[in-house]
Amino acid sequence: MKVNPQFLCIEEFWFMQSKLQALTEKIYQEGVQQGEAAAQLIRKEAEEAARLIIEEAQQEADQLRRQAQLEAEQQKDAAHTELRLAADRAQNHCRKRIAELLIHETLGPPLEDAFENTKFLKEMIQTLVKSWAGSEGIELIFPEEGKDSLYNWAARTYRMKLGKGLEVNVNEQLKSNFAIRPQGKGYMIQFDAPAFQAFFAELLRPSTRDLLFGTPSPA
Repeated sequence: MKVNPQFLCIEEFWFMQSKLQALTEKIYQEGVQQGEAAAQLIRKEAEEAARLIIEEAQQEADQLRRQAQLEAEQQKDAAHTELRLAADRAQNHCRKRIAELLIHETLGPPLEDAFENTKFLKEMIQTLVKSWAGSEGIELIFPEEGKDSLYNWAARTYRMKLGKGLEVNVNEQLKSNFAIRPQGKGYMIQFDAPAFQAFFAELLRPSTRDLLFGTPSPA
C-alpha cells in the first residue's frame, strides 16, 4: 500500500507542532517556577530586612525612652536639691535678718543718744588720747559741720600737745562725729553711732542667733 506523501508531511507537521507546544509549555512552567522562587526569595529578604528595621527601631525607641527617664530623674533630683538649698538660704537669711533687727532695736537708740551727748563724746576723746600717750602720735579729725563744738574744744584742751604727737584737724568729707588716725598712716577710725552699732552687732550676732534659734547659723 502506497502512502500519500502529502499525508506524511501533515502528520510530521502536527508532530513537530505538538513537540514545540510541549517544549514551550515546559519552558513556561520552568520560568513560572523560577519566578515564583525568586519572588519568594525577594519576599523573604524583604520580610527579614523589615524585621531588622523594626527591631532596630524598637531598640532605639527603648534606648531613647530610658535616656529620657534618666534625664527626667536627674532634672528632678537637681530641682529638689536646688529647692532644698534655696529653702536653707531663705531660712538662714530670715534668721540673720531677725537677729539684725533685734540688735538694731536693742543697740540703736542707746547708741544714738550717747553719740548726741557732747559730754560722752568728750570723755571718749580724752580716753583715746590718754591711751595713745607715749606711743605713736595721733591725729584727731572732726567734720566741718559742727566743728565749733568738739573741734574748738579739742583744740583748746590739747593746745599744749599740738605738734608734740597730737594734731587736731577738720575734714570736710568726714560724716561721723569724729575720727582718729595714727600719724603717718593711710587709714582712720571713725566714731559714730552706726560704726559702733556695726561693731557690737558683729560681736553679738552669733550669741543672739543661738539665743533665738538654739543652734548657730552661718552668716
